[in-house]
Amino acid sequence: MYDNEPPIVSVTLQRGACHGACPVYEVSLAAGGAATWHGERFVDRIGDYRGRADRNDVGKLIRFLERTGFLGWEPEYVADVSDLPNYLLTVVTGEQRRTVRQYGVDEPADFWVIATLVDRIAETVDWTAVAPAGQGREWTATRRQDAGGASVLSVHGTCLFPTLGYSVELRRHEPQGINPFDLLLDRIVHPPTGLVPQVVTEVEAAYHDVTEVEYRTVTIRPDGPSVRVGNLREDQVATDASASRAAPDR
Repeated sequence: MYDNEPPIVSVTLQRGACHGACPVYEVSLAAGGAATWHGERFVDRIGDYRGRADRNDVGKLIRFLERTGFLGWEPEYVADVSDLPNYLLTVVTGEQRRTVRQYGVDEPADFWVIATLVDRIAETVDWTAVAPAGQGREWTATRRQDAGGASVLSVHGTCLFPTLGYSVELRRHEPQGINPFDLLLDRIVHPPTGLVPQVVTEVEAAYHDVTEVEYRTVTIRPDGPSVRVGNLREDQVATDASASRAAPDR
C-alpha cells in the first residue's frame, strides 16, 4: 500500500448471468474476517449466508490487492462480445468504494488472481443461512391434467414483508437433488427500490410447470418447507373455472 492510500476494509466479488449455466453469486470478505454470501443461480448455496473467514487469509488477499494498485485501475475492461457473464470486483476503503468490471477480456491479469483468491477463501468459510425476509407460509402444491392430457404442477405460497415493493420468484433449482420425485424450487426475493411505505404486506409466490414427472413433494429452498403434491380432480377444476367465470368484475 502506498503511504497516501487508505487501508482496504473489504473486497467483494460478483459473478453475473449468461445464457448458459454460469454461477450467479456475490461474496464479500471484510478485513476482520466477516463474510457474506448471496447466491442466485447454479450454485450450491441459494439465498443469503454469513460466516467468518480466516483473518490471515483475508489479510494476504488485501495486501496483494494493495500491491496491484487496484484503486488506480480503469472502471471497466470490456470486449465487444455478447452472451458472457460480467465479473465485478469492489474494494472499500475508509474513504472510497471502487468497482472494476471485467467482461470478455483477460486484463488486467491480476483481476483473475484476485477473483480466484476470493473464491478460494469463500470455500473455507463455514456458512450459516440467514433467514430471508418474507418467510413463506401456507404453501400448497397441486397437480392436474389439462384438456390436452398434460400434467400441470402448480405451487403457491404467501410471503410476509415489512414494506411494500417486494416480489417473490420461485425458480427451478439447478441442479436438482438425488430424489427424482422431489422438485427443488429456489425462493428468490426481489427487494424494493427507492422509498416505500412501511406497511406490512403479503405477497404471493407462484410456480407453474407442465411436466411428465409425477412429483410427490416440492421443497422450497433455502429454508423449506417440503410440501406434498396433491392431485386436483377434474370436478374441482371445473368448479374453480365456473366460479372464476361467475365472479363479478372488480
